[in-house]
Amino acid sequence: LNHVVRQNQTLNGQAPGGRLGQIATNNIAFSKAWPIIQLYDFSGIPEPVTIQYQKAGGVQSVDLIFDRIPSKLIKIVSNRYDFPQGAELQADLIDPQLNIDPTEEDSWTWGASINNNTMFYQAFDRNGNLDADGTAGMQDIEGNLTGLMFNHNGKLVVIPRPQGVQVGQSQSNGIQTLFKDNRGLMRTQSLSGLSGPITGLEIQPNVGIFADYDSNGKADIKIIDNAKRDTSINAIYNDISYSIIVKYHTGKLTMGYPSSQTNTQIEPTVTQVKKSSSFNMFIIFSALENLFFG
Repeated sequence: LNHVVRQNQTLNGQAPGGRLGQIATNNIAFSKAWPIIQLYDFSGIPEPVTIQYQKAGGVQSVDLIFDRIPSKLIKIVSNRYDFPQGAELQADLIDPQLNIDPTEEDSWTWGASINNNTMFYQAFDRNGNLDADGTAGMQDIEGNLTGLMFNHNGKLVVIPRPQGVQVGQSQSNGIQTLFKDNRGLMRTQSLSGLSGPITGLEIQPNVGIFADYDSNGKADIKIIDNAKRDTSINAIYNDISYSIIVKYHTGKLTMGYPSSQTNTQIEPTVTQVKKSSSFNMFIIFSALENLFFG
């Protein structure tokens, strides 16, 4: 009946003293709808909210402020400014409003096409297996973002080839399951390849940081091996534009003995081959075992 609450405890239908609970939770109709989700409608922003739990010996109470998330907290970040050919396009989307379940890693999947933009919760579980995808639970909420009190956030747009040439390719990984359609585009059970499906998984429960890559670093999108220099993939989130630019790199390795090294008989040989079209370096080491462990 729902896939929002996960790993919940099994409902105990036995009422104390043979009496029904206050909401008759052992009733068949209620038990099928368990766990129960309660929603509250707040009239304004900001608004104080008091949460109380009645228990023996006193009342536990906490005061919260219902307010908007500062826009500066919502952004996309990456650990690099540009990407070489063949690189995994790793990025983190930071948006606390996407943190729905504080006890589990939330998963969001977008049809990121600018012409067919969609947004789905929990299309895949945290291991990339099908959850809502391909079922009636795959509900597009992109048209309801305003009603759900999103502002400019929530909608993700990816422009895959702004210069008219292919730069990246979608792929399955540990957070989403894709397969090729009859056009050779990667799709899900519910989203066509033209939708440009991309998934973000919360890196751990209750942090609001969503990665497009799995625990092995494999991303939803990979830069193709023959991508042209200075071509890009563009993305828009929270009305902020980002460009993922392809650059070519070379690397240099310099080795020498530590100042305390006294064994002059060890002569390591290092051979380096540069590839101007990527960041790859092929390095052959000989006699290093004696250098570091001898």
